[in-house]
Parts: sequence; C-alpha cells; structure tokens
Amino acid sequence: MYQKTLFRGSLNNSGNLHDILDLYGDHVDYFGKGIVKKRYIERDKFIFYKRWPIVNFSLKSGINIQAMHEKDIWLLTYNINYLTQNPVRREQSSGEAITTIEVKKINSRFIIINEKQNVIRREKSLY
Repeated sequence: MYQKTLFRGSLNNSGNLHDILDLYGDHVDYFGKGIVKKRYIERDKFIFYKRWPIVNFSLKSGINIQAMHEKDIWLLTYNINYLTQNPVRREQSSGEAITTIEVKKINSRFIIINEKQNVIRREKSLY
C-alpha cells in the first residue's frame, strides 16, 4: 500500500506541495543536507517546481524494500526515469536516478525520514 502512495505522491507528483509534504516527517535527513525541518523541504520543493513546472517520473525498477534493524523502519530503493520541463525557458532535463528513502511507521502511516538521490544519467536541452 505504501508503494502506491509513494508512487502517486512522489514519483507522479504534480507539484501539489500539500500532497508531497504529507509524505514527510517533521525532521528528515534530506539529500545530504543533514536533518532538516519540513519547512526546509517545502521551500526546496517550491523552488524546484518554480524552476521545473512540468515534472514526470516513471519507475524504472521495482521497489526494493529492506527492513532495518530499528523497529518500524524500512529502506526503499528504486530507479526512476525523469523528465522536467520549463515551457517559458523552453528547457528540459531528463535522465535516470537511484532514489533511496527510509520510511518509518508512525501509528498507521508511513512517513519519509531520510531521502537521498543519485543521478546516474542527465541530459539537458532546449526544446
């Protein structure tokens, strides 16, 4: 069930910050920036979607789920293909990335507590 929520909310995101932020905990180890508050994530996502108003992700691999030693924490790893576009600037960026997310079950919800991404292929162009 979390895989479907993750796919809808994170991979297929429409730039709806409320839906995206709902997936995150109050404090997240975020893209190598260390532990940040949700407000930081909100600003980062806002800037990203302002630069890239059209965002499409597709799952390239299955989602590998590994239980961690700490109770109620799972590590999810998956590959995505992405395409981001800015029609005003007529720019686009596409490529492939490996995403690693740690989720924690709190009550009946899973929240993201750690997110990392490694871009393994990137192409930028005008269209």
